[in-house]
Amino acid sequence: MKPFPPILRERRRYIIFKINSSQKFTKREIEKALTDVVFRTIGLFGAVDSSYWLVKFYEDKQVGVIRVTNEFKDVLFACLAFLEEVNNHKVILKLIKTTGTIKKAEEIIKKLNY
Repeated sequence: MKPFPPILRERRRYIIFKINSSQKFTKREIEKALTDVVFRTIGLFGAVDSSYWLVKFYEDKQVGVIRVTNEFKDVLFACLAFLEEVNNHKVILKLIKTTGTIKKAEEIIKKLNY
């Protein structure tokens, strides 16, 4: 089976974010909190259409990368605004940058001085 030609593929964006909290979190805890907030705000069908995914989470820096389709990037920004606690601990989520490739996202994370 041949893959879709580039014109038919959905364009992806990678959102780099940082979690500010006194507690350190694991990737699994962030995934669960992210899933809960997305389902609460845009529902199951919206989550499927956006096809978001927590690609990487660096536990030492508390920085992560979320992959999302280009059309739902702004919708996911709105969802992330409602993320206030992870595992019953208050958090502040800071959006750092949006890129078009995972390679560029990793370069930006390496340059961070957190």
